[in-house]
Amino acid sequence: LPADVGDAGSIAGALERFGDVDVLVANAGVADYGPFQGQELELAERMTRVNWLGTLYTVKAALPRMLDRARGQIVIVSSGAAHRAFPFAAVYGATKAAQSGFAEALRHELSGSGVSVTTVYPGEIESHLHDHQSERLPDWNDRERNAAPAEPLAERVVAAVERDARSVHYPPAVAALRVVQGISPKLADRVVRAARGKTAAPRP
Repeated sequence: LPADVGDAGSIAGALERFGDVDVLVANAGVADYGPFQGQELELAERMTRVNWLGTLYTVKAALPRMLDRARGQIVIVSSGAAHRAFPFAAVYGATKAAQSGFAEALRHELSGSGVSVTTVYPGEIESHLHDHQSERLPDWNDRERNAAPAEPLAERVVAAVERDARSVHYPPAVAALRVVQGISPKLADRVVRAARGKTAAPRP
C-alpha cells in the first residue's frame, strides 16, 4: 500500500487498510551527506521527517492494534551512525541516534505487553541509498570497498525477530565500533581514522 511515512495521516491510513500487523519494520530512510554549514535546511528537514518522524508515525499508527492483540514485533532500522556519527553526516547521524534512543526505551516500556522491539544497526550496506549523490560522497565513504551484502542482514533480522533479540549489528565491525566508542571516543577516532582515513575523524 503506498504511503508517505513522513506524513502521520498517510501512514496511519495505510496501516488501517492493511489491518493486523505481526511484524512492523520501520526501515524507510534517506541520506544526504555534506558539510552541515552548507547543507540546505530543506534536506536536513527531509532526513528528520523521513528517518526519525517516519519511524515515530509508523510505530504510533501500528502499536494500538498490536497491543490489543498482545502480540507483535517492532523492528526499527537505525544505523551504526547512532553509535558514532561521521563528519558530513551530522543530521543523518542525529536522526539515527533518535531512532536508537526511542527503540531502547520502547522495548522496556512494552515489557509484559506481548509486543517487543528489536533495533537494527547496519553499517554500509549494498543499496541505492546514496545513488543520488554517488559522486559527492565523503572520502571515508568508499561504498565499493566497504559495503556489505544486504541478504545476510535480512537473515539476521528474521532470526532476531524469532528470538526477540534486543539488537542486530551488521557487519560485526559495527558492534566493535559501539564498544570502542563507549569506552573511549578518542580511541574510536583512532580506529576509524586507521580504517577509513583522516577524513573520518579529522580533529586530533
